[in-house]
Amino acid sequence: MKLKTAIQYQLTDLGKPMAIFYAVLYGGALAVTAIAMYLMGDEAGGFSGLDVSSIIFLMFCGVYAFLEDFQFFIQNGLTRRTIFQCQMTLFLIAAVFMGTFELLVESLILNNITEYVSMFDLIYGTDPVILVKWLWRIGMYFMVTNLAFLSSILQNRIGKRAFVLILIALGLILVVLLPAVNNFLDGAVADRILPILLAVMGITENGLQMLYPFLTFLGLSAVFMAGSYCLIRRAEVK
Repeated sequence: MKLKTAIQYQLTDLGKPMAIFYAVLYGGALAVTAIAMYLMGDEAGGFSGLDVSSIIFLMFCGVYAFLEDFQFFIQNGLTRRTIFQCQMTLFLIAAVFMGTFELLVESLILNNITEYVSMFDLIYGTDPVILVKWLWRIGMYFMVTNLAFLSSILQNRIGKRAFVLILIALGLILVVLLPAVNNFLDGAVADRILPILLAVMGITENGLQMLYPFLTFLGLSAVFMAGSYCLIRRAEVK
């Protein structure tokens, strides 16, 4: 099996669940909107955050890509390097397609029948041009998929128990330790971290800098890709 054949196989394999996902997502959203408009008329409010569902879907795709496809491709004679190239190509195609498709649906359908607010709009407002929203969404989707893929390979390398312990430790650090230290230091931790987080997301004192989040997504994607490549070279077939 060659790289092109492997990519075609994965695109076909991804097509059906993606079609079902969008049918349920937009079908349900439009049905709820129609019912709300029928019952409440002009007082019916809009909705937001459908792209959060897309992030969850892509995380499952990233995990599934290693758990299922890795073993299949190994058995069919693909090298680990070719498998990695195949997965990265699939993730990029999926990110571009989903980012484009969702933006078209929002612009041509959702915004014309209801007050829909995407995650981008919640963070930055509705003023930025559509090209910025498109690049932002593609970058975010590509990053999320690579993170899920890296997490799946890491779990394979260190074992499920150790992986769960790492997740618990990270959760305790973020939810318990950091807030406790921040309170002890009278908010000094938040005063230092929050401006940095806002800046990398493009929210600065000089206004919105939309190139920053796109570069952040690309940078994190590169880090996750490098980690995945290093781990997949020694990943075990289970």
